Amino acid sequence: MRCSAGTLPPGLLLASNGTLSGTPTTQGSFPFTVRVTDQEARTGTRAFTLEVRPAAVAGATVTLQTPNPSANTQQEVDVALSAPRTDVVEGTLILSFASSTTPSVDDLTVRFMNGSREQNFQIPQGN
Repeated sequence: MRCSAGTLPPGLLLASNGTLSGTPTTQGSFPFTVRVTDQEARTGTRAFTLEVRPAAVAGATVTLQTPNPSANTQQEVDVALSAPRTDVVEGTLILSFASSTTPSVDDLTVRFMNGSREQNFQIPQGN
């Protein structure tokens, strides 16, 4: 068994018996194709994509500063950790809106101040 196209994430190895081992050192999306050949020289290929993502951050909370804001006001949001970390924590808040009507309808005009429904954030090391 071998990787015949694309590349595995740095730090990972694909053994001839099909074992994928190691610890990835780079985040991202890694498309690759595996080709196998049996004892009678018959071959088969299959495409895969391996997603390497950061580990979840335990103890993170997202808090709205005003539980019931008035209409047409910008809501402040706090992102906090339960304890300081030795690394920088980065993330993205993704906004969705649910009206109180039945059935609930997502209002696509509700946005963050940056004009988007996504807002990146960063918590510095030690905070």
